Order: sequence, then C-alpha cells, then structure tokens
Amino acid sequence: MNISDKDLLTKVSFLVKIERRAHFHLLEHLQEVQRRRLYADLGYSSMFKYLTRELKYSEGAAVRRVNTLRLSNKVPAVKKLIQSGELSLEVASKAQNFSQNLSPTKTKQILQKLKFKSNDEAKRILNDFTQGDTAAMPLRDIKKPISNSQTRVHLTLENKTLNLLEKFKAIKKFNSDEALLFLLNLGFEEIDSKIQITKNSKGTQGRSIPSNVKKEILKRSNYICEFKGCDEIKNLEFEHIIPFAKGGLHTLENIKLYCRTHNQRSAIKAFGQLKMDQYLN
Repeated sequence: MNISDKDLLTKVSFLVKIERRAHFHLLEHLQEVQRRRLYADLGYSSMFKYLTRELKYSEGAAVRRVNTLRLSNKVPAVKKLIQSGELSLEVASKAQNFSQNLSPTKTKQILQKLKFKSNDEAKRILNDFTQGDTAAMPLRDIKKPISNSQTRVHLTLENKTLNLLEKFKAIKKFNSDEALLFLLNLGFEEIDSKIQITKNSKGTQGRSIPSNVKKEILKRSNYICEFKGCDEIKNLEFEHIIPFAKGGLHTLENIKLYCRTHNQRSAIKAFGQLKMDQYLN
C-alpha cells in the first residue's frame, strides 16, 4: 500500500467514522424491517434468524444487533451513542441483557456510566449494579450441538424440579434424555386429549375456532409454523387466511398454524401497517 504513515492513520480514523455511521444507518433500517416484520416474507420467524440465515452474520454478531435494536426501542438515543463511538455494539448488547426488566429512566442512568467503556469495564460496572443479585439477570438455556443427532443442553432448574427429575429417573431407570422424552410424550398426549371433537365442523358461527378444526390443523402442521420455509415451533397461533373480521370462515382451508411473527405479518398485510402499529410496536 503506497501511503505515508500519517496518511494511513488519518485514513483509518476516517474509515472508523464511516463504519460507525454505517452501524447507525443499519440499525435504523433493521428497526424498520422489524416494525414491518419483513423477514417473515422470507420465511423467518425472528430478526435473529434473518440476520444469521439471510444476511450471514455470525450468531454472536446477530445477538449483538438484536439486543441493540431492543435497547434502542427503549432508549432511542442509543443509536446516536453508537454513531458517535460513545457506545459499542458489544457494550450496548450487555446493557440490554442487564436492563430488560428496568425502566427507561433507570436504563438511561446505566448507559451514562457505560459511555466510552470497554467490554471488561462494562462488565465490572454492571456487576456493581447487581451487587450480587443474580435474580436481576435473565436465565437462559445454553444449547451446543455435538453431533447431527445430539445437542448438549445447560439448564437452570429450581432445586425442587431437579429433585423430582432425579427421583423419576431412579424409579423408571431412565437417563435424562429418556426421562424427558417420556414426560414430553405424556404432555403432548394431554394437549391432544384436551382438544375435544365437536359437531360444528364448518365453524361458521362465533369467533371461536371449533376444537375439531384446531385438532386437524395441529395434526396437519405437526406443531410447526405452516408458512413456507418457516421452522418455528414456539408461540404458534391459528391464523385465518381470509380474516374473520372480513368474513373468513373457520375451515381447514382458511386457517393455518402460524408462528406469532407470521401471524403479525399477515395482519399487517390485511389491515395495514398504521393500524397494526398500535398493537405490535
């Protein structure tokens, strides 16, 4: 590279400013993608899946951006702090994890103390805020694939739950995997048994979807979002293709099992972004 030392350092400083400005604009655009739930049209049930699968971010980079988006929804000034270099994505992500259950005012106070802090400095500051109160930090399950058919899971359980699990394993002579599989199968059997078949198969009366229609849809979907390309199994909801408010019927052909994201995106398309903003954002 044919450039003097001085010019090289000047150029790097200039490029860092461009990078921070790009982070600011990217966050603004991602915020609008989130508002419209646009990633749903691509088959993704979350911003995280959109970032990792579509935009090819690493999981760590995606988590930092998702957390920063959530933090900026609570405190809009966060985006400007990132553009100015007062706050890094890493520190913003930590601040979001820490402040999930805090008010915007308290979150702003914490952010003031995190300005221009490194990762390690931010950790120490946040630890001082907790004062050893681990209940302030959200508990998460940790999953690490170890083969094509197995995943190592780190769970945080109440002692009472763990004692019951160990007792059940001892009685049945099961390992943890066998015990959980047995109990989960029982749980799904109970779910299915509670969906009683009714005579109203057409479902043209009232807002409630007939239970026999629900049962057939759950069987058809195998408890997975039915939007093409989506593999979400959480927060599943029954969605009318032609909305009930617009005359849609409670029929198998008119109802899909969608994840919450695809349900919300469907509502945005049916009723408009402005109307749905009051419910979704």
